[in-house]
Amino acid sequence: MALAALITACATPDMNKVQESWQGAAYEDVLRAWGAPNRSTRTDDGRDWHTWANETYPAGGSSVGVP
Repeated sequence: MALAALITACATPDMNKVQESWQGAAYEDVLRAWGAPNRSTRTDDGRDWHTWANETYPAGGSSVGVP
C-alpha cells in the first residue's frame, strides 16, 4: 500500500523535516502517532492517499498598549 502522509501547514523548513520523516512509513504507524487522517482517497491506479492536517493557531486574546 502506498502511503502519502501530507501534513498541511505553512511550508517551513521544520514542517518539511516532519513530512520527510514520515515518507515510507507504514499507514498503521502514522495512524498510531497522528490519529485518523482528515481526508483519504484512492487514485485511479489503486494507490491510497491520506492527508493529515496540523493546524496551529496563536493563543487567543489580544493586548492593547496604552501610554
